[in-house]
Amino acid sequence: MTSLVNIATLAFAISIGFSVSAFAQTPQCPADTAGDGDEFFKKSISYVVPTADERHEVEDFISRYAWLMDNRNAGGVRALFAPGSTYLLCQTGVSYEDGFAQDDEIEKKLRNWFTDLGDKRARRLFSNILIRKNTANQTYEALISSVVFTQGLSKNGEAPAVDYMASLYATIVRDSFGDPLKFGSLIVLTDQNGITIKAR
Repeated sequence: MTSLVNIATLAFAISIGFSVSAFAQTPQCPADTAGDGDEFFKKSISYVVPTADERHEVEDFISRYAWLMDNRNAGGVRALFAPGSTYLLCQTGVSYEDGFAQDDEIEKKLRNWFTDLGDKRARRLFSNILIRKNTANQTYEALISSVVFTQGLSKNGEAPAVDYMASLYATIVRDSFGDPLKFGSLIVLTDQNGITIKAR
């Protein structure tokens, strides 16, 4: 019986191994601290342009992330991250002191950051979404420009204000059963002014 359990455990580990290995290492803040994507554009035989259907699927996944963040749904955002996945917040190549989270820490940190918003509403705009497919491990990598606005909900009619601009570097994988898409890692590289209200 023990042998059967060991075999089953090994088979399961093998079935998820390729996707886990795509993001098992702790991510680092991007070397291109200006967020210009130089590393992303480097040529490699491992990377190909995704098909139209693949691009649509990835963009829909990214849009779901934005809506969940805007509506402060920490549990929903956490569900978009695969087991063992990581979130890293950087500014000009340096990690924020509290900007790294893994697994269930992601939801906890999000709840804290959403609390910091108080009565502010956050809205994020994503643009310039570049997507490439890594044929070596069948994952996707996306580079996204982001602008996040905040606006008070009080009666004084506060105008929306830019909280921060950032480049997002995402590794996107499939779960062990092949569907749906999940974040393997997400790195948010803010501009030099950093984040004012943590509307992450």
